[in-house]
Amino acid sequence: MILMPYDDIIRLNADGAYTRVHLVDGKRPLVCKGIGELHRDLPLERFFRCHHSHVVNLAYVVKIFRNGGYRMQLCTGDMVEVARRRWKDLLDAIAGMRAWH
Repeated sequence: MILMPYDDIIRLNADGAYTRVHLVDGKRPLVCKGIGELHRDLPLERFFRCHHSHVVNLAYVVKIFRNGGYRMQLCTGDMVEVARRRWKDLLDAIAGMRAWH
């Protein structure tokens, strides 16, 4: 269970059996749960598992890139890899999120 507002979470990334949570205030706590378990507790229409080691809050995606590999840039400037097999799902998720904003 995640005990913080969803809007505060920019992304999650796997760190072994733990998960690093990247927050809007710049903090990056390490949680002793796997990324899959944490992802299940988040609203799926907002948080997208783009790679086996990354879950992103779609509200913080500013650009997506297909040249030189599949990647996305977040509001922090961080670049996050997108698995090739998840690219179409990402495009659909972004389109779906924009539809309800």
